Amino acid sequence: MPDFYLSESERKYDDQCRFLKVVSRVCPEFWDVLRATVLPHFPEVISIRSIRRGYMDPAFTPIQPSFRAWLDRFNIESDTWLQRIALRTLRAWKEHPGVRGFEPGVARANTENTKVQFTFDVLTESKTTVIKRFNAVVADSYKQARPFNEVHAEYLALFQFAGLSPRRIAAWLKEHGRHSGTEAIQKGYQAAAERLSITLRNPRRGRAAGRAGQK
Repeated sequence: MPDFYLSESERKYDDQCRFLKVVSRVCPEFWDVLRATVLPHFPEVISIRSIRRGYMDPAFTPIQPSFRAWLDRFNIESDTWLQRIALRTLRAWKEHPGVRGFEPGVARANTENTKVQFTFDVLTESKTTVIKRFNAVVADSYKQARPFNEVHAEYLALFQFAGLSPRRIAAWLKEHGRHSGTEAIQKGYQAAAERLSITLRNPRRGRAAGRAGQK
């Protein structure tokens, strides 16, 4: 579905799914470490209410030490939407051991209403004013969002989760037959982080998650 047909909440959901698919491809350690270190301690029964409350909910006491370590390793201590997806994914893995991928959870059917709401007052507004304002509302509603940039998503996954510097990301790209300058890489992951509401790690923290996965 083209981006300009999506509501804001639908677009965010779409962006998150696309980004996590990129993460699975270029930095599979993000999920592998979660499975290896947190899943063994995950409770048998967890409600969606506890997941919405976050990992500090008392129901998650058994996993809190290992989950905090995972958050720290992959630099997402402040990113609650990623944390909730991780918790949903853990619950899916626990309930269905054969499932390997992530579980984003929120279905489009549950997103906000996309109909344009418009009201006017025939006693205070002229016909010309109403038509002008209506056309502006419709034009804004169908305004096309910036397309999701998968290349920038790769830069973000490699910087944030694989802990690579712009220079090392450039080297990674070169190994895969692609080229980009460090300045373009930095601007790219900054743009992706802003779009996805991810707090960028401090570059001085270094390489947190080991070598990024190969394509």
